[in-house]
Amino acid sequence: MTGPVRTHFSEALGHTPSDKRLEVLRRVAETGSISLAARDAGISHKAAWQAIDTLSNLSGQTLVERTVGGGARTTPKALQPLARCCVESSSP
Repeated sequence: MTGPVRTHFSEALGHTPSDKRLEVLRRVAETGSISLAARDAGISHKAAWQAIDTLSNLSGQTLVERTVGGGARTTPKALQPLARCCVESSSP
């Protein structure tokens, strides 16, 4: 019997870090706002939250937290999928 198949974020989400879900995560890290991240990524606020939920489910970790006053911030765990995806996609 073989072990479980592991999938990298880039394989699960698409081929490049330009996947909208990863773009939303990057934009939240930069702006501290789901609304701004959604606008910058060209998607709805609801789609941005769905993207974050998908990434959180794939990672098994909370990647974005709401902050007092209506903002949002990425957790330290959010940097791992971003770094992993960007390194994987830039490899030859």
